[in-house]
Amino acid sequence: MITKPTVLVLGAGASMPFDFPSASELKSTIVRKLLFEKDLTWADILNRLGFKQQIINKFGHGLMRSALPSVDIYLDYQQEFTLIGKTCIALALIPHENENVPYLKTIEGKRNWYDYLWSLMFAPYDEVSGNNLSFINFNYDRSIEHFLYNCFHATFRTEGRSEADINDKLKMIKVIHVYGRLCYLPWQGKPSRQYQPGFDSDIIADARDQIKLISEAKKSSTEFREAQSLLSRAERVYFLGFGYHDANLDRLAFDEIGDKPIIGTSYKLSKTKCNNIKAKWKINLPDPTHDITAFLEEDVTLD
Repeated sequence: MITKPTVLVLGAGASMPFDFPSASELKSTIVRKLLFEKDLTWADILNRLGFKQQIINKFGHGLMRSALPSVDIYLDYQQEFTLIGKTCIALALIPHENENVPYLKTIEGKRNWYDYLWSLMFAPYDEVSGNNLSFINFNYDRSIEHFLYNCFHATFRTEGRSEADINDKLKMIKVIHVYGRLCYLPWQGKPSRQYQPGFDSDIIADARDQIKLISEAKKSSTEFREAQSLLSRAERVYFLGFGYHDANLDRLAFDEIGDKPIIGTSYKLSKTKCNNIKAKWKINLPDPTHDITAFLEEDVTLD
């Protein structure tokens, strides 16, 4: 079990091993679907949600020509496209909700940090909620909490033990989505939807309405205040697959969390960027060749 208060801060790279796109891939998908592939499903849903072709084209061309690295950053500067932008984010991400992906990766012999983390968290049923682990999630996808839901229920569901009781134990492991999520999962609250791909205008609208952009989520928001509180109480803070955007780190009130190990992955980051992150934010970035699994196995302690 993980008994020391530990916070894992998740960026886009944390979900990429499970077939979710990077920020640049998300942008590319939206541009292709709107301008070049003319996806009929996308066109139908956007039409049902009231978006005219003129605004669709204007948003697609603007996003492409901005040459900015992500949809979120573009929308921070072009807030007239907030609604269509969030709609397209939901359209692009929901098809990646395949609950079998983590398990198929394992069967195929591919490294899987979800599996590794669960192996450290595993304990008898009466003790498993004692894991002192929390997640601050900058992603919209819900893959980590759905993975843990499956682990808990596949392992502990027996005759006489209710689903509600297992869910109560699972809820002891905090997952905060500081920029919202693609709806709550059914066991978390409402509005909710199952973890599965689906193209329906109501589903897309519900998911879109729970997404927050950089310009919408303030440092003083409920989610960021809760994240700041978790960081202040933690003994260890580990960043996984994170891009270290200054605005995101600033909103975590990093200068107020005290003296504790703060370590992050730096996979495929340039030497210059790593040096800047270390100098400005005092985050230790060990071996840049280590993916998240190798980082958890070799660069940090989880006990």
